[in-house]
Amino acid sequence: MELRSLLLSQDQPMIDVVQRALLDLGIGVEVYSTADWAREDLADSKFDAVILDCEVAGAPNLLQMIRGTANNSRTLAFAIVPDDETLQQALASGANLALEKPISVDRARSSLRAAYGLIMQERRRFFRHPLDVAVRVAVSERLQLVGTALNISEGGMAIRCDEELPINAQVKLVLLLPGEKAELEAKGTIVWKDARGHAGVRFEQMSAPNRENLNEWLEGRAAFL
Repeated sequence: MELRSLLLSQDQPMIDVVQRALLDLGIGVEVYSTADWAREDLADSKFDAVILDCEVAGAPNLLQMIRGTANNSRTLAFAIVPDDETLQQALASGANLALEKPISVDRARSSLRAAYGLIMQERRRFFRHPLDVAVRVAVSERLQLVGTALNISEGGMAIRCDEELPINAQVKLVLLLPGEKAELEAKGTIVWKDARGHAGVRFEQMSAPNRENLNEWLEGRAAFL
C-alpha cells in the first residue's frame, strides 16, 4: 500500500522540488492549490504526510484543523514558511516540522527522510490488518458471545456478532491471531456498530505481554505494506 501525502501550494518551482523528494522516498503526492479543496480531502481521507505552504491563504488554519480530524490527527504535518516569524507560528499551530524557503531538492529529501520513520510508525498504528478468526466476546459474566474478528490495529478491532452489542458497552475479547500460539486478550469499549452486526472496539486495557505480542505481529505484516 503506497504512502500518501497532500501538498498545498501555488508555488510551482517549490511544488516540483517537494514532489521530486517525495517520489524519491516512494511517497505518492496529491497537489492542491487552494485550502478549501485540501480541507475537504483532509476531512474524508487519511494521509501519511501533509505539506502546507503557509503563503497560501488559509494554510495556517489547516494546521489546526488537521489535529481535530479523525483520520489525520496524528499525521506528520510539514509547514513551508517564508520567514522565521511564520516558522514559529506554524510550529505553535501544530506543525511537526517547518522548512523555510527557498527549499532545495536535497534539503527537502533530507527532512522527509528524517521523518520517514515517524511516518511508518504512524502507518503501523493506523493500519488495520484484515482477519477472519473466531473471537470470544464477554459483555458480562453471564453474557458470553462468539463472533468473528474482521480486522485489528494497535488501537482496536472490528468484529461481527449475531447478537447486538450496545454502543459504549465494556467488553473483554479473546482471540488467537494467525500464526500465534498464545491467545490475545484485551478489554475495550464498543464505539460504533451497524445494522449488519458489525461493531468497532477501541482497546482500553491490555497487559504488557499482550501489547508487545500484538505490536510485533502487526509490525511483521506492516512490513509488506
